[in-house]
Amino acid sequence: MPGPWVEAGFNAAVRSGVRGTPTLFVNGERYRGQVGVAELSAALDPALTS
Repeated sequence: MPGPWVEAGFNAAVRSGVRGTPTLFVNGERYRGQVGVAELSAALDPALTS
């Protein structure tokens, strides 16, 4: 039986909108784009410079 931390993590993920894997977040916002190098780079570059 998993510990309470597993259930707490699962519940936090559900509240954040996670419905499967991979689910990515950029600066606390759920990323809904394609999971390719160019697409992720375009999403991450502004976050890295701010």
